[in-house]
This record gives sequence, structure tokens and C-alpha cells, in this order.
Amino acid sequence: TLTREVSFFETLQGTVRLEQERGLSPVWTFCLPVPVSIVSLLVVRVGGARYGWPVDSTLRMLLANQASRHDGIAGSMVEFQGSQVPLKPLAALLDPSAPSVPSGQGVILVCRNQSGIFAIQVDAIERKIDISLKAMEGCSSEIIIGVGILDLGAPLLVINSHYVYPFQHHR
Repeated sequence: TLTREVSFFETLQGTVRLEQERGLSPVWTFCLPVPVSIVSLLVVRVGGARYGWPVDSTLRMLLANQASRHDGIAGSMVEFQGSQVPLKPLAALLDPSAPSVPSGQGVILVCRNQSGIFAIQVDAIERKIDISLKAMEGCSSEIIIGVGILDLGAPLLVINSHYVYPFQHHR
């Protein structure tokens, strides 16, 4: 609904303006403040929702059904360049109660942050994009770093890869 879109733009400290002259079609103007930065992201699907994952933290993408995966006492691991790397479904990090993609399906992203090399599993990768990122202030979760705008004004929550590993649940 229009109310939802207007509310979304106001959340981003934007404005929405309607101008209409008699006999002419209405003109909607949506304005957002200057973006904080332009980032390259992978648009990933997790549990039916889209998220942005930073390209610069991604070392390799593997099809889950072709990856060498091991489940043990320490959790799930995936082989990367001769080493075992900890693996976690991104769905479980975003919402521990959410169902995650089965182990042989989806895509595994092998990534690096300041704490080391790790892997996350997502349902699918839609595409790579460069997007304007608006930092989210007052966000209750450290795992979400900001929001971008996709086609037709759809919001895209951007994951902060620096808070994903070591693996823990974020709220």
C-alpha cells in the first residue's frame, strides 16, 4: 500500500511529495538524503526474503550439492583450499527459529572477516549489484548494517559480515 512506501521513505529520513494540477496526472516525488556509500553486494535469498551480502568479504561461491561438507560435534564444516572452514546457514544467524535450507541445496559463500575464514549457506544468489547504502542508526541488531533500495523501491537489508563470524545469534 502507499502508506507502507511513504512510511519506509520517512524511516530513511526521506520525503514524499504529491503535486497535482487540475486535469493532469498526479506527480509523485520521492527524495532520499545523500547516500552514505556505494557498495557492491550479492543479492541473496534466505527463507524467502532478500538480503545484501558484501562482495568484498566473499572469497568463493560453491553449490551446496558439490561442496565437501562434514557435520560433526563442532558443527558443520566445509572444505576450502585443503582446510575445514566453519559453516552456518545465514537463516539460523538471522532468526534461530527460522527453517534453513537443506544441507545439499542452495549456495555456500566462503568468506573472510577480521576474525578469520568462514562459510554461510543461503537459498540462492540472485545477482551482483552496486547500490547506495544508507546506514541504519538505532538498529537493534548488529548483523544489519544498512538498507539499500532495489528495483521499484523495494528495500534490501544489508548484512554486516564483520558481525557474522565467530558465529553467534544476533537479535
